[in-house]
Amino acid sequence: DMGKVIGRSGNTAKAIRTLLRVVGMKNNARVNLKIEEPEGSTRPVKTVDQAMDDLKI
Repeated sequence: DMGKVIGRSGNTAKAIRTLLRVVGMKNNARVNLKIEEPEGSTRPVKTVDQAMDDLKI
């Protein structure tokens, strides 16, 4: 699930990038993390009215 990999406000992805940077520095290597979303994994876009209807109990 992309939401779990990226995390709230990208915090999980930032933490993974930090760890990779440290490992790269220890090995004199430059390391990058690119997170690609798999095809067909986009969520449908909701209008504000649809989101409000979902909140009504």
